[in-house]
Amino acid sequence: MENELQVFYEEYDFNSKIHTWKENSNTFTEIWKNKFIIGKANKQDFDELVFIIDSNARGSTKADEAVARTYIRYPIWYKMFSDLNEKKELRNSIHELFELEINKEKIIKINEIYKLNEINKNGLTTKNAIILNALLFLSNPNKYISSLSINHRNIICSKLSIDYDHSSNGGIIIDSNTKIIDKFKKILTKIDLINKIDGFILPRFISDFIYSKHGRKIFWENKQDIDDFTDSATNGYMNQSFYLEKYLESFIYTNWENIEKLGKNYEFITDSENEPISLQYHTNIGNIDLLVKHKKNKEYLVVELKKSQTSDQTIGQVTRYMGWVFDNLAKKDKVDVKGLIIAEAFDDKIKYSLKFVNKVDLMTYKINFDLKYENKPS
Repeated sequence: MENELQVFYEEYDFNSKIHTWKENSNTFTEIWKNKFIIGKANKQDFDELVFIIDSNARGSTKADEAVARTYIRYPIWYKMFSDLNEKKELRNSIHELFELEINKEKIIKINEIYKLNEINKNGLTTKNAIILNALLFLSNPNKYISSLSINHRNIICSKLSIDYDHSSNGGIIIDSNTKIIDKFKKILTKIDLINKIDGFILPRFISDFIYSKHGRKIFWENKQDIDDFTDSATNGYMNQSFYLEKYLESFIYTNWENIEKLGKNYEFITDSENEPISLQYHTNIGNIDLLVKHKKNKEYLVVELKKSQTSDQTIGQVTRYMGWVFDNLAKKDKVDVKGLIIAEAFDDKIKYSLKFVNKVDLMTYKINFDLKYENKPS
């Protein structure tokens, strides 16, 4: 790892990173102290913070560096921020957490917050702790890594032979963060880099390395393990189609409520902690791109996404997943299962194949790009 870190250090734009995260952290602190702490935040403030936190945010481009790619949908962000704005005890507890210096006290406070928030189902205090870790990072970028997912931290710690406190949610969040930073400090000291890196940016430098091309071959042997949390280029368009299927997947997922033909009738599946699990829904025969359920009817919908034209081979994939959902989720509750393939275009083969498969529908997507004058053109 030492060689990879040395190369990454030489490539890293420290000045730009320090400027960006001081500015973003100051923005967060200003909104938090001037709006949230007195219960006066609004939707515009929510949107501004989501833009800083989530690289899937509306309007995000390659030039906009966010904390991470979170796969948190806007309704969950809004619910969480609304609760912080409206629930004085909850926001005061979060504020106290931001101000604490001693790890033991942070662990106690986080455990109190989990208990306090358990009835709200707002995504703030889930097992994976993505939202809470994002807020901790923004409040103090010099103290917290931006590897937000506890699942990811488990993998990182395993690769680095780190054992950390698993006795409570607070212990997991704080101790994993501390132990990962400490481990990297030792490695950077060994290769004489620790004194060359500004302490403010060190946690972000560590996080960026972990998800960089240099870190991926060390930490992410299995492509399924990584969702590329630090990549800001999440809404990629190229030649009027999505450059990769994951961009189509990300776009549909984060804009689900605004897609009338889908969001109006179907909702995402959540686990016992109200954390969405529909995206890349895991089965023992592979991951379903999206698995959703009807809001009123007893029905599951298996959604398969293709970035460009697709053929009848996709039908076998969709019907295989439909069969798994029927056997494992739908049969016992007497719930129907349907399929949907979304692609830029379909050839004739798939249309003929579907003449005798009446539970699979096809949808095409189109990207509209419009320019509009907001003043009188010269």
